[in-house]
Amino acid sequence: MDNLTNAQAVINFAYFTANFPPKFIEDVWKDEPHLIDHFNEKLRYYLSKEQAGYVTFNVFMKWFFDLSPANMAKLINWVNENYKGFS
Repeated sequence: MDNLTNAQAVINFAYFTANFPPKFIEDVWKDEPHLIDHFNEKLRYYLSKEQAGYVTFNVFMKWFFDLSPANMAKLINWVNENYKGFS
């Protein structure tokens, strides 16, 4: 998505956290395959701890905050280039 305002970028990322597509990790880190299994395992770990009524958004954010700042930026940039959470 070209030329997003800061607000639009944040809104887009927020939509992504609530509706992340399957296999997004494979797409984001396709150039770093050694990280794909590691990040999938971390996300599965957090999802396995999810309890009834626990919002998936919170699980995603816990996983997100486990990423290094460089990997956070990589994900955010990928989301804003490849995901359209609003019209």
